Amino acid sequence: MTDAAGFAASARTLDEAGLAWAVLRLTFAPARPQGDIDLLIEPAGLDRAAVALQEAGFILLPWTSDSSRGMLRYDSVGDTWQWLDLHDRLVFGGRRVPTGTLRHVLERRWQSGELALLDPRDEFAAILGRTLLDGRALQERHRARLADLISQSDTGDTADALLARWLEDATGQPGVVDRARKLVAASAWVELEELGVSRAPSRTPAQAVGRARAAARALLRTMRGQGVRAPSIALLGPDGAGKSTLAATLEERYPFATRRIYMGVGPPPGTPRKPFLLAAPAAAGGLLLQWSRFLAGRYHQYRGRLVIFDRYMEDPWLPLPAGSSMTRRIGRRVRAAISCPPADLMLVLDAPGAAMYARKGEHSAHLLEQQRQRYLRLGERVPNVFIIDGTSGADAVARRAMGLIGERLEDMWGGASGNHL
Repeated sequence: MTDAAGFAASARTLDEAGLAWAVLRLTFAPARPQGDIDLLIEPAGLDRAAVALQEAGFILLPWTSDSSRGMLRYDSVGDTWQWLDLHDRLVFGGRRVPTGTLRHVLERRWQSGELALLDPRDEFAAILGRTLLDGRALQERHRARLADLISQSDTGDTADALLARWLEDATGQPGVVDRARKLVAASAWVELEELGVSRAPSRTPAQAVGRARAAARALLRTMRGQGVRAPSIALLGPDGAGKSTLAATLEERYPFATRRIYMGVGPPPGTPRKPFLLAAPAAAGGLLLQWSRFLAGRYHQYRGRLVIFDRYMEDPWLPLPAGSSMTRRIGRRVRAAISCPPADLMLVLDAPGAAMYARKGEHSAHLLEQQRQRYLRLGERVPNVFIIDGTSGADAVARRAMGLIGERLEDMWGGASGNHL
């Protein structure tokens, strides 16, 4: 999601770059859009638009193509994500709209505040093409926008609307746009969808093959450890620090797909140790379980999903108590060498032991405080560890975590031009 101020700043960036552009489909509330915003960019202007937005702080997303660029930015002030999909060509049902028609469409755009919008007849055709040629069902937001568009134009005449004329030629149905307008006015949505010349099934063999190939690529990259991937986040801290609450909030607010993986095995750090003969088998089984979960997470990362590890195998990196024996120190080094590597972000939720005990009533305030002090020293041995004040409120904690995720995305995807997940 984004907000009006953030979107207005992005619009000014494109204007200052001298680009002709317009919102392709105004199927969102301008005050606080949800999801991605499709923008039509002048032909051959895609790279210029992407560079201008990158200079304004956007990240170029890895899933780019010859005709589109995905751009993302996190606004920590408004706690919003700005996600733009830029297109310099339109294709419906495998048929490409001629460049001259796109130029005509952009010449007819009009200004609504900071937004450049398509002429109502052009936008109507742009939404209708998804159903008539792509075979897509009309979502509620598309239906509402179609109804709004016919109220903005007095006639269904397509004489000077090149995109609507092209759509009629592509479907082989003269007058189909005018018939669609009448069906929209009557809220006859089923009949409107039946106008499609090649209604696409919900899942085609080609789509199934495409998904299988994407899964195979992700599996191969997981095995090789190569390629572009989404970040992984480990949420750490004693019981009552707020890990589960933060994980749920991240799943809700992050703009793309996520996977939450619980990594907790064995007792929490600071609990009494068992004899070696009892602890060794459990530790070995726990290690294998950890690695299986880590590899599952890495697979999802290569599918472009943010992986949220609830807990982590942090014990090998936590500092040993003062006076620990040499045997225990050597054992700790061995465990650190064979354990799963740290996540891309290690977020420690910090709160006093008494506060954590008051939240969940587990263990004791004294033990929780001991665990807390050890977690606070995790950054001495592990990179990318950040301490977040867990007493600042759930919203402030989530905002801080989102900001760190945005920075990590920039580190990992900032120069992702040409990469594909």
